[in-house]
Amino acid sequence: MNSTMKYVVLIGLIMVVVFGVTIISINVETPGLDIPVDSKDTVSGVPLSFSMTAMVFDPAPPEDKWPQKYFQGFYEIKDEQVPIPFWFQNRNSVPVRLSVTGRSCTACTRARVGIVPAEALRTFKKQAAMAALVQGALPVPDLATVLPAVALFDSMKFQELEFDQPGSGVDIPAADADGAPTLGVFQMMVKVNIIGPKPLHAMTGMRVGNGPPTPLQFDTVVLGVQPCLVHPKSVPLGELPEGAAEKTGTVVCWSATRGFEDFPPPTATAGGKDPFIHLGAPVKMTDVELSRFDAELGRDGQHVRAISGYTIPYTVYRRLPDAVTVPPGTPREPDIGPFERFIDVAGVGNQAYRVPVTATVTGLVNLTDGKQVDFEKSFATAYGASIEKTLASSRTDLALEVLADETTPRYLKATLSEPRVEAGRKLWTLKVTVPPNACSGPLPPDSAVVLRGKTGGEVQKVRVGVKGAGR
Repeated sequence: MNSTMKYVVLIGLIMVVVFGVTIISINVETPGLDIPVDSKDTVSGVPLSFSMTAMVFDPAPPEDKWPQKYFQGFYEIKDEQVPIPFWFQNRNSVPVRLSVTGRSCTACTRARVGIVPAEALRTFKKQAAMAALVQGALPVPDLATVLPAVALFDSMKFQELEFDQPGSGVDIPAADADGAPTLGVFQMMVKVNIIGPKPLHAMTGMRVGNGPPTPLQFDTVVLGVQPCLVHPKSVPLGELPEGAAEKTGTVVCWSATRGFEDFPPPTATAGGKDPFIHLGAPVKMTDVELSRFDAELGRDGQHVRAISGYTIPYTVYRRLPDAVTVPPGTPREPDIGPFERFIDVAGVGNQAYRVPVTATVTGLVNLTDGKQVDFEKSFATAYGASIEKTLASSRTDLALEVLADETTPRYLKATLSEPRVEAGRKLWTLKVTVPPNACSGPLPPDSAVVLRGKTGGEVQKVRVGVKGAGR
């Protein structure tokens, strides 16, 4: 989380508690209890008035749910604990003893309580009120309110709560003589040590005087993430027929935990320096673009809040523009058949992602039946198998030949019949053979017969995928 967000969180939580705008009056509202310390009466209700008892990330919280607006929910995997705050008031004329009775994760959760000193709270109210006279009823997060808020938070003295000693606890001071409640915070200290969501809870007991303890459970869900993430995970482009325009789009490298000051631009390269895919320089996203990106991920079922991010523009060419210079002999069109490239993205935290870019290049020549040679039924390994398929092209001047050295796996044998012309199309019979005892189990996923096509002065390769399995 960047420094600006930290201040906004702090102010958002403290100001609404102090001014009583929203959060103390929602969720767990308990009237003040006026019970003598030595009273034998049974206490009813919740002795402390908490703003809420569950803190979860909500990408679009209602206006009256201030804490969820600022609870980022996403944390990097680190060997340290992060505080999940639950603010409260003691409105009673007597102290309330707060203790912990259980937790869902003994290895990753501890708890502590902080009390805002009465004098520090009075000082903060005066300073914030002066800012309010200038800026309005609720001061905005600027220097006039940040400094008093930071000072208020720094004035708090935290005490650890011992889960292994249920009888121990922390006494929350009573409201002062004028009835002003004591303000404090119960913090679940959580260690985020796994990628993905991690639901946690802590159980507490609150006691007023000699009454029985009132149980109250606090819940949270934290999500462990890498410092940088990439979206989308893959770029499927469908078919690229002859004459198709270039395909453009962006890959986003973003962070749910770091601001731009801690999240420099990533490096991005097109795998193999392929001329048919071009990448632009990463572009810093604006606040509006980040909000739109959040909404886009939400539609995909990923409810997040991106703090920073960069777009990486890409262009995929079906045919290289004439303005692009390539070495002599380099084809200006990709091979016919599967188009499989990738974009490598490297960001902070030694994070590296490979984004596949896939398509099917069509046009020069195609199978008349399906997109690949499929043996359909498994064949006996000891005997091998052969299959014939028809290739067709509208280019009657096309010449085809098998490139045996580039066919994979090398044991695949492929032959082409003499061409024939029917109904204005040029046809070939492609025969693919798996020799005896060459294949046991499925053929490798990259199995393909490679052809070379010549039309006029241009040369283009054709990859025909092969699928099958020996038994």
